[in-house]
Amino acid sequence: MQRTDWKTRIFMAVDRAHGRFNNRIKDRWPLLSVWLYHKPRSRFLHYRVERALIAGKPLNVGQRQSIVLFTVAKAASMHVQKMVGTLTKAHGMIPADFNAYFSTSSGRMYDHFRNPASLQRMFRPKGFFYGALRTHCDIPQPERFRVVVVLRDPRDVLTSQYYSQAFSHAIINERIAKQRKKVLAQTIDEAVMEEAPKLLAIYNDYLREYSGKPWALITTYEQMVADHASWLRSIAGHCGLDKHPDLVTELASQGTAIKGSGDKNQHVRVAKSGDHKNKLKPETVAELDRMFGPMLANAPWGTGVASREF
Repeated sequence: MQRTDWKTRIFMAVDRAHGRFNNRIKDRWPLLSVWLYHKPRSRFLHYRVERALIAGKPLNVGQRQSIVLFTVAKAASMHVQKMVGTLTKAHGMIPADFNAYFSTSSGRMYDHFRNPASLQRMFRPKGFFYGALRTHCDIPQPERFRVVVVLRDPRDVLTSQYYSQAFSHAIINERIAKQRKKVLAQTIDEAVMEEAPKLLAIYNDYLREYSGKPWALITTYEQMVADHASWLRSIAGHCGLDKHPDLVTELASQGTAIKGSGDKNQHVRVAKSGDHKNKLKPETVAELDRMFGPMLANAPWGTGVASREF
């Protein structure tokens, strides 16, 4: 047995023990889990690529055009990231997940998304798969990339976000713990209406920046649920990820496995559209319809072209 083999075996054994330890404490002492599990792993084990990009270090990558995946939380973002990530890996691309890195680091790390110099270092036009990014940021010269934007009916996003923040989202940083305490003190209608203007601003940014651009594809959660195979093929075609058609077919078939449990404590609670009508008061639904209705009447949901102002 080679020297590296026994080192790897020891590392894996320690890593498994670390995971078992975290499983025992994360529910009872979530902030202890943050400091003894999530933060050390973020700093010492993971996100080497992300740290190198932020520092502006050179990385050996291929010449395939980089892909940027934008979406929002509770729009099947993890599923979309898995699908696109699997295809990009098969095409020799390197993943860079800044959202995951920042979520287990200092909150100040998010300032990189607002710093033009940082963005210039982070987003490189060749060889990378960036995502999933769950809010808009001004990537430099976005026409150099292949951009994919996956949105969901914002009224369902807000409803699902409440259940995630209140019950199911793992406590991986202090911000999530603080948000859970806040949300549990609110009704679902109060929490939804507080978050609605923020989400509207994110959707406005996405549609303003990427509607009608030949290098950007805007698609929806609703299209994914209705026809997963066609939805994935459209993304693969747009991004040039069609070198392995059998892999696209295999991944496309996995859409049938997306089913909601109905349990508020589960990550995938309801995998269907219109759940906001069942969970919110009629007056809340009416106010959300007023806020988001003009946008939902246009592309990519309606038949028109997305307006620049809503």
